[in-house]
Amino acid sequence: MMAIYGMKKKKPKKGLEETRRLLNLKRQLPRMTSEVMLRKQFNAIDKDKNGTISLNELQTMMKTLGQNVSNDQLLEVMNRFDTDGDGSISFEEFRNIIRTFMPKPNDRKYLLESFKDIDIDDDGEITFMDLRSYMWKLGDDPGDDEIKAMINDVSSGKDGRVTQADYLKFMNASD
Repeated sequence: MMAIYGMKKKKPKKGLEETRRLLNLKRQLPRMTSEVMLRKQFNAIDKDKNGTISLNELQTMMKTLGQNVSNDQLLEVMNRFDTDGDGSISFEEFRNIIRTFMPKPNDRKYLLESFKDIDIDDDGEITFMDLRSYMWKLGDDPGDDEIKAMINDVSSGKDGRVTQADYLKFMNASD
């Protein structure tokens, strides 16, 4: 790294693509038709890389998908989809969860609910602070430049605000 006036250039914490992946996880999963893409998502959830999703990893996945489930509900999901009874979710069982819980990707009602999830202050626009708060809720801490770039990628006015119309257009154009 190059030193400028005795300071080191700061490396970005995460790439813009990784931040977008987290933001759009609810949108991406239903569009995944290829085995490779589904496997990629499974591997991202399988944090300990043991080839299965544990109860804790399942809870993290459900929160990421916007599903606030109680421990009883989580156990119910585990019992329903853990068909081999080993206490964890295999890739095949994960595929069944995705098919069951994920709505159709272009469902306007679903997209509007997704918009409202991100619009933290409920003012009808996604701003820098809304997106930052949402990303923190997902467990990510992107840099300010990454958040601004994401907002500007989606905003038609490039004014730091994403309207519902901007969001719907972006989500439908991403198919």
